[in-house]
Amino acid sequence: MEEGGNMYEEPRGGGGPPEGREIDDAINGPVRNGADVQLEDFVEGHAEYNEEEEERKYFRRKRLGVIKNLLAASIAGMLTYGVFLGRFFGTKWMLFLAVGIYALFVSTNYWERYYTLVPSAVAIGAAIVPLWASLGNYILRMAQKYYEHVNYKLEHVQEQKRAPRGAYNSYIIIFEAVFYGFFFLSFVYAQFPMFFFLNNYLFELNHTLSDVKNCGTASHGILVGFNTTVLQKLPRSSELIVVESVLMGVAFLSMLMVLFLCGSAYRPTEEIDLRNIGWGNIFQLPFKHMRDYRLRCLLLFFIYSGFEVLFLCTGFTLNYGVCSIGLEHMAYILTAYGISSAVGSTLVLTMLKLPRQVPLLTGAFIHAVILVALFCWEPKAKNLAEAPIIYLVAAFWGLGSALNKTGLSTLLGMLYEDKERQDFIFTIYHWWQACAMFVIPKPRHKVRGYRYLEEDSSDATDSEEEEGEQREAEEEANESDVPPHCPRRRRQYDYGEPFGEDADKRAHHNALERKRRDHIKDSFHSLRDSVPSLQGEKASRAQILDKATEYIQYMRRKNHTHQQDIDDLRRQNALLEQQVRALEKARSSAQLQANYSSSDNSLYTNPKGSTISAFDGGSDSSSESELEEPQSRKKLRMEAS
Repeated sequence: MEEGGNMYEEPRGGGGPPEGREIDDAINGPVRNGADVQLEDFVEGHAEYNEEEEERKYFRRKRLGVIKNLLAASIAGMLTYGVFLGRFFGTKWMLFLAVGIYALFVSTNYWERYYTLVPSAVAIGAAIVPLWASLGNYILRMAQKYYEHVNYKLEHVQEQKRAPRGAYNSYIIIFEAVFYGFFFLSFVYAQFPMFFFLNNYLFELNHTLSDVKNCGTASHGILVGFNTTVLQKLPRSSELIVVESVLMGVAFLSMLMVLFLCGSAYRPTEEIDLRNIGWGNIFQLPFKHMRDYRLRCLLLFFIYSGFEVLFLCTGFTLNYGVCSIGLEHMAYILTAYGISSAVGSTLVLTMLKLPRQVPLLTGAFIHAVILVALFCWEPKAKNLAEAPIIYLVAAFWGLGSALNKTGLSTLLGMLYEDKERQDFIFTIYHWWQACAMFVIPKPRHKVRGYRYLEEDSSDATDSEEEEGEQREAEEEANESDVPPHCPRRRRQYDYGEPFGEDADKRAHHNALERKRRDHIKDSFHSLRDSVPSLQGEKASRAQILDKATEYIQYMRRKNHTHQQDIDDLRRQNALLEQQVRALEKARSSAQLQANYSSSDNSLYTNPKGSTISAFDGGSDSSSESELEEPQSRKKLRMEAS
């Protein structure tokens, strides 16, 4: 038999058994050549290869990857603070895009202008719902994938079929607890700029709360009488740049975490299947899902989940916390809320043993009790003794928030396990939540009423103001000239204007405001008349202030030059007085020498024959000289001046 021949070929001629090498081949098997040996090693498994062990290692790595995705998405959501785009970009890339928009909003702090802040605010408002919808969908998908990697031997997992009802529940509960435990820490990290930077510039509560009298339910509004001058001095621009750089760096770090650490939520074939339903159906399905009775029952919880965070950050923190213990303690109140919420998120693990609605109802009950207590509580203003109670209320409110949000997201994940519906459900949830947080600010200009009066225009000229006043006076005169038998034209009240008893308050307030404006206008008129370049001209208030400033600076320079001239004249006057005194001294010495020289002829005879002393005859001249000396001094002083 030739080497490499047919080993199964029958012996020819019915010969006997093979001999020599053929006997060894019959007993031990045929000897294969090099090509057969390589093919055998490639096709057959290795002798030490354990298929079950390798499969177990593979899915262990998959489970660790899912945990890495969970932590990365949770931390990225913590650092930063959409169904249609989610279907188009995919869940991971929608998450990355929304986090990038948040980072863009933070970076606009370098250029605080309307043309940068307004577009970025619009972008962040458009991205908030897709961000939270993609986050909720991503965490839910990670829980389902972790279940698949743990139970990879089950038949429905291998065939990629739908899992039994409730199979994902335990994993969804654990994953949601981990995610919200990290998310609520964002309230703590958001206070770091105030801890390490802003608190050094704040006034104490005795300054900011100097006019605040009532807090809590006793006040009518939020921080009535609060002193808006809260900074002792403005921070240096270099320090502001450092703080904004750190904030922007953290925002971009969250982007990189989502980009490099978060894996995809769906397989490529699953993403193709999600898009194959058509874009028309994708736009219609969120509205069709609203017909689901389970979503309609949870609608109030959706709205309340947004309202309770807004109330804690504004109503409670300002009207109870800041009003009582000062603005410098506001960061500590929100920190207590964040830590309590992060710890309270772990209590949702009780859903593993208790009914699934227990955490949600428990959180609502805690908030209801706190709200009733707040309605009856009136903390004293500027009283640090209220601090323990305020921190305690913030901590319990955080516990209720954690049970509310974590329980609600977990319940939605347990009710809607189909991956085709998850993004729609979370979009509806976060859309209603955003509606509760959305507040339209009331206009504070050109609105008549008790609270909001028409503000003065600093750029309006006096002629425009006088025309407006004349128009108002004509309207009042026209109303007063209406005959009594004719029906009086009903006044058109603006939105928000009070009626009845509040009309007197409004009228009194408007009278005081008109008096104040008249005083301001008269002051500007007098200032305009004081400036030579503006006399007899019409100018706006801004122009009057500019010209008055220039005139004041000119007068200061002129006064300075005049003062220098006065100082020079004083020095010259002092020198002249010294010279005058020296001349007077020399003159007096010359007169004394002349008197000594005439002492020998002390007596002489006058024409009448009587003897007269020389000194007697010189008395008249000496008296005349004494009268002339002060006159000469006066002339010298006048000439010097």
